[in-house]
Amino acid sequence: MSSDITDLVLNNLNKSYETKDPIDEKLIDNYTLILTKELIYENDNLNKLITILNHILNDNKYFEIDPNVILLHLLNKILSFLNFKQILEFYSEEFITKHLFSFNNSTIDTILCIGILTSNLHQFETQQYILKNDVIKKLIEEYFNEDTPIEVLNSIEKLIENLYTNELNLLDNSFDIFEKVKNSDNSILVSRYLDLLLILSTKFDSLNSNLYQFNTDEILKFKHDTLFLVILIQFYIKLCDTTLTIDKTLFNIITLYRKKEFDEIINLEIINLISKMSYTSRLTSILEHFQIFKTHNLIKIFDKDEEEIKLLSQSNPNLIYNLNNDIFSDVLVNLPLFDDKFFPILLNFIKSPDVWNLIKPKLNEDKLQKLSKYKLFLLLLTLSQYEWSKIYFFENLSKILSEEIINSDIRNNEIWNLKLEILENLNNTEDNVSGYAKWNTQLKQAYDKMRFGENFKNIQPKVEVIDEAM
Repeated sequence: MSSDITDLVLNNLNKSYETKDPIDEKLIDNYTLILTKELIYENDNLNKLITILNHILNDNKYFEIDPNVILLHLLNKILSFLNFKQILEFYSEEFITKHLFSFNNSTIDTILCIGILTSNLHQFETQQYILKNDVIKKLIEEYFNEDTPIEVLNSIEKLIENLYTNELNLLDNSFDIFEKVKNSDNSILVSRYLDLLLILSTKFDSLNSNLYQFNTDEILKFKHDTLFLVILIQFYIKLCDTTLTIDKTLFNIITLYRKKEFDEIINLEIINLISKMSYTSRLTSILEHFQIFKTHNLIKIFDKDEEEIKLLSQSNPNLIYNLNNDIFSDVLVNLPLFDDKFFPILLNFIKSPDVWNLIKPKLNEDKLQKLSKYKLFLLLLTLSQYEWSKIYFFENLSKILSEEIINSDIRNNEIWNLKLEILENLNNTEDNVSGYAKWNTQLKQAYDKMRFGENFKNIQPKVEVIDEAM
């Protein structure tokens, strides 16, 4: 049976090569999935397959024969069963070296050769070849060539991603290229550089800080390139999750932000950065230095400023309260928190037990019942996530809990899903949580009914709207 399917594949490949008609993709896909090392060594299949695949891959009409490039996947699967020394019996060092760095005529061959190195990267023979031919540095140079096809860029990134920490010495000759690109005025290449640095940041215990720190001049150089600056800010958002020391650049970014050097799009991305920093303990001292959450820096929120609303909606509410104990009395109590614009702020501050104790007197049941159904369920979802707010839910919102969560017949799909998630959260409550014992049986029954007692797919959706006037 196994040899039969190999014969079918070989027949199809040879026929397509002769006629230039498309291959049978379903047949090739299925074969790639079931292919084993034992199968390719039967009846000289290895030689036959690689020979015909090479003919097709180098044919002038390759993309007519294989429009979705699935034969490259098949060839990679075959080569994955071979070590580097065995592969050299089919692809000489000269062939690999030639096509690694000459992709103008055949991107397919370049991707194939990079893939050969990637699959065998940790073998001694492969690393000797890489070192002898200075492969990594040359590939890095191609990576920073604007004309390099995206498929080749992706292959180079995959090769770098596969380096083990103890193999990073293969990059030693490339750091001068990194510095040159970082200091250039080409935002496309610097963006590409940031992508590569993110890969490296997970592999090095430490990196030369000059490689990833940007001073104010280096940032302002791209002041009018909004897209690049957004990419740069997102780069630092991701670096917050690493051990790299990024304090200086974060300080520079926030300094420029406070000086109003950026446009609105960039400012909103910086708010995302600040929010991320607020949840990263080693970086919160920077926010404290700039007094980001002090009342005098939140005045514009009363004019519905989008940046400040986003800041208070996304940032760590516990940190905000720790850095400004007056955030409730100075700011929150003076905001119409049930308005659409400010409602995310209310949901965010419920996460803080300290602020929650100040907010909850404002959340009486009569007021909540006047909310739209959707907004009410968003609020209830947040209340269902924390022990302190669950207690309030159980003990002070009994009518809403009974009528809206346990006994309601929800027909709106989105609200139905919110209700299900609320019930999941409430049922996942410790037995000793105050008020839970009174409701636990009813909550379990309501959850089981939603999960197993109704076929929601047969319910016709309808829009549920309740007047939101307070």
